Amino acid sequence: MIITKAPMRITLAGGGTDVASRFHDGFKGATLSVAITVPVWATVSRRFDDDVVACYREVERVDHAGKLKNELIRALLLETEFVDRIEVHSISQLPLAACGLGGSSSFAVALAYALLLLRKEEGSPQLHNPYSKGGARSLAQYVELEKLKKNIGTQDHSIADMGGIQKITYTRGYMSESVSLGYIAHALLTERMILIPCAKRAGDASAILKDQFPNLSIAKQMAELVPPCAEALANGYLGMVIELLNQTWDLKNQLPGVACASADVIASEIRKRGGGAKLCGAGGGGYVLGLMQTPEDSQKLKNEFKGSFLINPQYRGLEQLA
Repeated sequence: MIITKAPMRITLAGGGTDVASRFHDGFKGATLSVAITVPVWATVSRRFDDDVVACYREVERVDHAGKLKNELIRALLLETEFVDRIEVHSISQLPLAACGLGGSSSFAVALAYALLLLRKEEGSPQLHNPYSKGGARSLAQYVELEKLKKNIGTQDHSIADMGGIQKITYTRGYMSESVSLGYIAHALLTERMILIPCAKRAGDASAILKDQFPNLSIAKQMAELVPPCAEALANGYLGMVIELLNQTWDLKNQLPGVACASADVIASEIRKRGGGAKLCGAGGGGYVLGLMQTPEDSQKLKNEFKGSFLINPQYRGLEQLA
């Protein structure tokens, strides 16, 4: 059995500017992405019979990978040429979809890595797919964006692979440069971030993102917040990071499909206490991120909002556990 692990993420600034399908070739997106201590695991193992078994929120058992209902697992198995005698498990602390933390793409990266490791362990010949040569991140992006035609960005795959806190720039939707923020940034965010559940999101991120950014004005403004936010975070200026996080939410809240009344209520309460807040992910529901001035403020908020929990930055990215 092979077990792999990848972190989910939150985005402090620039979320949504990493989606290639929305922008002209000249547009350069940017995100300030943070891997968090909410992991996703993938396991793969050979079976004693010829069946394919996929265990996630459902359990499927078929005689060929091409018959699986789960499109992501099906596509990754077919791309890595595992069509029978294999079992796949998805394990996570939170739902992979509809929570705004990039869970589906984190799982895609973890599963792609596990399958590539299994091929290597078995001494299988090199795959014909050129994207597999770029590793798990590249293969996961190819499957989700090209094969499954999901209208999503690429920051989720990148931060799941790298971990840490990354200022990432994008050309045509794909990472062109990343800068890792160091100890000061990690220390500043530790014990100050909280996730608070709001309304359940009705659609998936791909459907919501499809109609956002009808023009480039808001996208450009959101991308422009990334450099000053990263600089403030790297230098320990928490008040500035909080201010820029709130500016990010004010911009994002103007986009189609983002509005969520319960998120607005939670964000308003966080702001009253001197914190920063934004809805995670594409919009419409999921989790509100709160960034507070002190660990004590975060703990007070956690005690008052049912289902909320504290998160910290995660140094490690994609890794093999067994």
